[in-house]
Amino acid sequence: MRRVGQADVKRGLEIMDANNGEVWGKLDAGTQAYFKRVNRTHIFFDRILKNLLETARTRPIASKSLFMKIHGERISSAELHAYSII
Repeated sequence: MRRVGQADVKRGLEIMDANNGEVWGKLDAGTQAYFKRVNRTHIFFDRILKNLLETARTRPIASKSLFMKIHGERISSAELHAYSII
């Protein structure tokens, strides 16, 4: 994953801004543990949050999330609360 602060990423975002582009962020968890469980990625949750925040400081972003059942169980209220306070 590229960092939002990298020159080529910044330039890409500037091009999008100049052409009415939209930035969409996706976040499906409120904690590192749940993020790892639902996304199965090597990228740390903390890095995703930093990239989303850095992007949102300079332009509007749209956000989407998916809260699915895992083995028939819904997301816990504690996890949903952690997500809601990010």
